[in-house]
Amino acid sequence: MKGNKYIKRVCVDSRQLDSGMIGTKVYVTEGEVVNGIMPVERLVRDATFSEDNSEAMDSAVERLVAKYIANGFEVL
Repeated sequence: MKGNKYIKRVCVDSRQLDSGMIGTKVYVTEGEVVNGIMPVERLVRDATFSEDNSEAMDSAVERLVAKYIANGFEVL
């Protein structure tokens, strides 16, 4: 299909939650754009960590994102 674009994207969404917790979600979008319609974004990781343990969260998320980058994904 000429003109269609194949995309590979990973997106990280971190938010401050109640009671000193941080929630992090990692989404992946992969597939062909057909007639301007983007492929579905999928949730691949949903984790909650305490603020005291934020380094563990950063490390876990960074490792996961690094795997996607190594497989040709771009980070949004």
